[in-house]
Amino acid sequence: MTVSLKTMLPNISGIFISLSIVEKTVPFVNGVKQADEAVVFSCRTAEKPYLPFIIQQNRAFVYGFLKNKSKRKKLLKRGEKDDTIEAYKTTTPSRPSRKEPFFMIIPGRVKHFYLRLVCLILTVVFSLSSIVFLALIVSARDETGRVSAASLIAPLPENQHEGATRRLLHPDSEVRALWIASVYNINYPSKKGLSAEALKKELDDIIQTALDCSMNTLYFQVRPSSDALYDSALFPTSEYITGKQGDPFPGGFDPLAYLVEQAHKNRLWVHAWVNPIRATVGSESEPKLDVNELADSHPAKKNPDWVIPYADGKLYYDVGLPEVRELIAAGVEEIVRNYDVDGIIFDDYFYPYPVSGATFDDADTYKTYGGKLSLSDWRRANVNEMVEACYNIVKKTDAECAFGIAPFGIWKNDNGSNGGSATKGMQSYSDIYCDTLAWVKGGYVDYIAPQIYWSFSTAVAPYGELVRWWNAALDEYPDVGLIISHAVYRAEEWGIENEIRNQVSFARSQRAYIGSSFYGYAAVKANDANLREQFASLYEQEIVYSGSFSQGQSLELTSPVSGSYVDGAGTYVIGISDPGYPLTVNGEPVGRTKQGYFSLYLPLAKGKNTFVFSHKGEKTSYVINRGAAGGAASKKLTSFSVQSLSPASETALPSGSKLTLSVTAPAGSTVTAAIGGKSVTLKQTTAVGQSGYTAASYSASYILPSAPDGQAADLGKVVFTAKRGSEKVSAEGGRVRVLGKEAVIEGRVSKNEAPLRDYGDSDGYEFMMQPQGTTFFADSLSGGEYTLIGGGTLEAAYVEESGVTSFRTARLGKPFFTADEKTLTLSLPLSFAVPVYGDVRDGAFVLTLSGCEGGEAVSLPPNPLFSSLSEAREGKELTYTLTLFDVSNVYGFSFAYEGGSLQVIFRLPQTLSAGSQPLAGKRIVLDAGHGGSDIGAKGADPKQNEKDLNLAIVLAAAEKLKALGAEVILTRSDDSTVALADRRDFLNECVPDLAISIHQNSMPYTADITKIRGLVGLYYSDAGRLLTSVLSKAVCDAANRYERSSATQMLAMANNHKFPSTLLELSFITCVEEYEYMTAAGSADRQAQAVCDGVLAYYKKQQEFLAP
Repeated sequence: MTVSLKTMLPNISGIFISLSIVEKTVPFVNGVKQADEAVVFSCRTAEKPYLPFIIQQNRAFVYGFLKNKSKRKKLLKRGEKDDTIEAYKTTTPSRPSRKEPFFMIIPGRVKHFYLRLVCLILTVVFSLSSIVFLALIVSARDETGRVSAASLIAPLPENQHEGATRRLLHPDSEVRALWIASVYNINYPSKKGLSAEALKKELDDIIQTALDCSMNTLYFQVRPSSDALYDSALFPTSEYITGKQGDPFPGGFDPLAYLVEQAHKNRLWVHAWVNPIRATVGSESEPKLDVNELADSHPAKKNPDWVIPYADGKLYYDVGLPEVRELIAAGVEEIVRNYDVDGIIFDDYFYPYPVSGATFDDADTYKTYGGKLSLSDWRRANVNEMVEACYNIVKKTDAECAFGIAPFGIWKNDNGSNGGSATKGMQSYSDIYCDTLAWVKGGYVDYIAPQIYWSFSTAVAPYGELVRWWNAALDEYPDVGLIISHAVYRAEEWGIENEIRNQVSFARSQRAYIGSSFYGYAAVKANDANLREQFASLYEQEIVYSGSFSQGQSLELTSPVSGSYVDGAGTYVIGISDPGYPLTVNGEPVGRTKQGYFSLYLPLAKGKNTFVFSHKGEKTSYVINRGAAGGAASKKLTSFSVQSLSPASETALPSGSKLTLSVTAPAGSTVTAAIGGKSVTLKQTTAVGQSGYTAASYSASYILPSAPDGQAADLGKVVFTAKRGSEKVSAEGGRVRVLGKEAVIEGRVSKNEAPLRDYGDSDGYEFMMQPQGTTFFADSLSGGEYTLIGGGTLEAAYVEESGVTSFRTARLGKPFFTADEKTLTLSLPLSFAVPVYGDVRDGAFVLTLSGCEGGEAVSLPPNPLFSSLSEAREGKELTYTLTLFDVSNVYGFSFAYEGGSLQVIFRLPQTLSAGSQPLAGKRIVLDAGHGGSDIGAKGADPKQNEKDLNLAIVLAAAEKLKALGAEVILTRSDDSTVALADRRDFLNECVPDLAISIHQNSMPYTADITKIRGLVGLYYSDAGRLLTSVLSKAVCDAANRYERSSATQMLAMANNHKFPSTLLELSFITCVEEYEYMTAAGSADRQAQAVCDGVLAYYKKQQEFLAP
């Protein structure tokens, strides 16, 4: 029997806490009958497990999340001591995740009583907790109204800091660490020989800087070169403190003790950063290789045969010696035993970084201890033994103290078979003999913090590639956390805006990721590259990782579907899996996001390619065929008929023009066309069989006869006839007219307005709306479009033809300007309205009138758009050039023909309204791209595709904009299909103050999507330039997303010249890191708020152009 009960607890600031109660049959231990049933409880947030409970009989115990094996063992020992059960092992015997939720277990015989009792107690406890939490939220708001994560962490009571950090600071909080280097006095202390008070002051400043940047951890270098920044019986005091190695600390001041005490008071973790093998710090130009220069207490001076000099000017411990490894482990033990540090961390310095032509002379040690191992394998084994010994001694001394290593960012470069990363840099595995994966697989690190000190764009070692690789490498080892180390000291050098912010945001989605560390304290202190602003954006809200746990999700390979044809050297694959279980493809681990999304780029051989995915004990074969899919089957006609006639509509061409005649008819037919009393035979142009009604194409060219000058000759309708055997059929095409010399077609725009298309060069607008009453002269009519003498085409559906005549020009009177608060209007008195075209080029608005003469000079009044005006005439065209103050200061223009004047109406920059509804009077159109049967781009989760993400954001944004006073109009408000042409026409009729179309980007199957990410704003009308720029930045800042450069693209929803419009590709749906964010709870609302903030910022930017 299964009983399910869910008690919802208060919702405070978007945090939902619930108690899920599910009955399971679980065997008991420690004296409880094995046959007893149990009820299993898990308490979690709305999405992730958060608080564990273990309850048996009349006892209740609440434990925080236990991150490592030692903690689990300690819990189990507690359980045995208190006659409880082994809840962790019992309830999740097969789940591999290191971050499983714990469970509350009650023997079946008392379950109903305890169900009621526990639910009552928990409801009261969490209700009170929620009130307290709300009070903290309110009190933690700063002057901007934002909540500071650091301010939510209450200071510890005096004299109660020792050991308390790990109990009070949630251990699944995202690690945010600063590296504090003491070697060479890089960060601390600032120089040698400072007083105790000065040393304290500098540590206080480090702590304050960390808090100001919302950090929660310090990696403090306590032993840079076998010397100590703490009281040690094994190593001499550091010269970087005292000025001379081995001298006593000033005033007996112990830097590590003070830092731990003060950091814990301020809710900061401290990890002691140790360089285990480096004995001295010299250089090639200034070597430090003489042990006699070391302090008497220095282990290298006591045991000179323990160290080896190297060409880089440093002494290194010979880690192949057992006594050296014992020294290093003892040094770590001393720190953990004597100081309440929260962790020990080694950096990337083990065996020396290679110097060209140099040899590290450990031959004697290798001869003694190497056995049958190669020199390289032996060196790696030495490091492995040292690391394992240090891990074990740490756990033996303090099981809750973490042990981690920050290795060089590249383990191995991929050679096609070694499982390395797609990089071309130095390799820690072979160059400095560090096999990080051996430590992971051996289980003797709690976390690794690879130093990925490169940018996304570094060719030999791209940041994104390495983050993905390390995440995949840890996929089968959930007990090891991934902390990414970032080179903030290089942020200024890179010159890439928000690079560090984007790096952290990218890493956050990785399944193994638990935090970031930042090397380059001086850069943070100086706020290089606006690092503090980047941190503020990242850490505005506390992020808690409670782990990837089984969601019951099965493997789904979403796109492309198995069996697809891909015409390229490789294909991407996206899909979803259960993050609680490993995933491999052809035996190699696949990195996933925290929700189990994944993307790969797989190489393709010619023909059929089969890939085997393994997940949750099942194998799935996935097939991709390289090459184009087979050709489409021949089209069959349902009867003996002619179809697809051309010309099908009325056609008018000059004498001597070539007219193409074509139809589709049954193969093997004889096809003719009767035109102007002539019969033309059409040739079959497709080679197909001639049986049945298989469709074939037929075509022929016909040279039009001459017509009288200034007149048109009517050839009548074209009649097509197909005959095969006894079967015969005829059909009428369009009417054909021949235009004589100097003959043109005159017409007028009869609708409210008509789109003039293809005017000028290819960089022009897709269309320019011509006002009703515009008179045009065309030299041809074909395919339902008139081709105008001055350039461009008008659709026949929008106009009325007056007849065939001769071209004439309009007479222009004296132009003049008028203005009001919203518009600046240029009035052009004309004898009749002529086609007009406007465009922004070379910093000016250029207005062209086709077919007019006359006119007088016009004066430009003071205005916020244009600084000057000039005019020029060439042939039948008159051009006005209005120089812009700023190319971004354009908001759209339109045309009207009233009272004998052609009016060119420019929109002026606008202001926000005062009060709580600053957008009052503004009409905004929001377009949720795709919808209904058009899903848009596929997502990794087949239940969440582009159309779904777009709609959720638009609906949320609409409500927020309405609350600010805007009139909001949606192109769709539900999952309905709306044709693109209908959306475009709706926009043109609506004429909003601005229009925003929301989309998600994607790439073709052949693209390596693992390297493509970011938001891109698109526009075509110049009026959309500023809107696109401001909105792109607003959304990227809110989502901590990479902002690609805005671009122009001829899009139906972003090319109307009458108003500002933009199309935002908010993310690449094929980038699972961004998809993880897009599908997370609250994401649609955050991005909708960003759109809303962007609209406000857009109008504030306009106000700047109005300033005197």
